[in-house]
Amino acid sequence: MSTVDISKIIPNFLTKTKSEKVLALLNEMRTGLYYYSSKTRKALIGNYKSIIFSLSKQEYNLIKQHIIQNIPALINDRNSRKIPYSLLSEIIEYSCFNDIDIYSSYEKEIIKLAKVNKEKYLYHIITLAQTCKRMFDNIENIEDFFIERYLAISRINTINYRYLIDFTINVSGVDKRKFLTYLFGCRPFRNDKIIKSFILQHPELKSLGVLI
Repeated sequence: MSTVDISKIIPNFLTKTKSEKVLALLNEMRTGLYYYSSKTRKALIGNYKSIIFSLSKQEYNLIKQHIIQNIPALINDRNSRKIPYSLLSEIIEYSCFNDIDIYSSYEKEIIKLAKVNKEKYLYHIITLAQTCKRMFDNIENIEDFFIERYLAISRINTINYRYLIDFTINVSGVDKRKFLTYLFGCRPFRNDKIIKSFILQHPELKSLGVLI
């Protein structure tokens, strides 16, 4: 159990209702004071999770609507470096207590933004996939979107290798065979060495590469 006393961080914390505590914790985490990992940040998100899971259905529904309305603001907090990607991911995950509406709203917002500016929202897509993997153990739809949006063949007949590596290295459980099959299907590349480099990054694909 953390030794951090939340009541010394948030005024009148102990006298607040559960719903008020959740909102107070959320607001505190968004102040920009906890961008880097610390015992205090862990205590804040730990208390947030614990209280969320103890809410009644009515209390939770009110909190859920508040968070859904504030998803664009939470994403902007990340872009403004008030919260890190990891904390944003935890907030979304822990806010979904026997309910996926918050996650679904978050996913729709990130996909919408990535369609407009894929470079700016690359790591948001990676964070989305990481969150989805933890919650549902299935990221097929995000993989498909990533391939379509980030790995489309350019006018000079190649792909952005950095996008490919950033996604497949940072997202656990990603279907690397799907990505390799896609790369082979896109041949000929102007830079055919992309396939070789990708296999070197993921040695488990070597036998599949030979078969394809």
